[in-house]
Amino acid sequence: MIVSPATHGGGHPDYIGLDGSSVDYSGQTLCIPAGEYSGLAINYVEGTASNPIVVTNCGGVVYFDGRNAGLQGTGHWNTISGKGVRHLRLTGSGLLSYADGGSKYGIVAHHSVTHGVHFDEGSSSITVDHVETHDNGYGGVVIRTYPRCDGRCGHVPANP
Repeated sequence: MIVSPATHGGGHPDYIGLDGSSVDYSGQTLCIPAGEYSGLAINYVEGTASNPIVVTNCGGVVYFDGRNAGLQGTGHWNTISGKGVRHLRLTGSGLLSYADGGSKYGIVAHHSVTHGVHFDEGSSSITVDHVETHDNGYGGVVIRTYPRCDGRCGHVPANP
């Protein structure tokens, strides 16, 4: 399936949002066309161990640049982010030609306010490959799982 701001942008011209609470992406390969975007949010999508969801580039390099105006107003501080994601492969290995001097990174996440790639709030079983991240305000690639309490995912207070 091809994903683009036109069909998955939530009204932002260069921002892509995938929401598994409204669409079942189980086992699909989701292709982002080559180009420049401000951000990618992948929320509550779940594959399985034997049939993960794959998000990849197609037709060349995909750049997520946090300086683009489209990220402002989305509430996202990371160029690539995910919440409640399970069994996902984020790969920049789609349709690149190394022999022709092409990039070995098909997805580039840069100039984020915080992290270039950040998965949290119950996320687990995530693979990231062929993704470059640089010039971010805090970190490059961060994948962590916070425990879920009372049906809520995210940070758990020290003294509930």
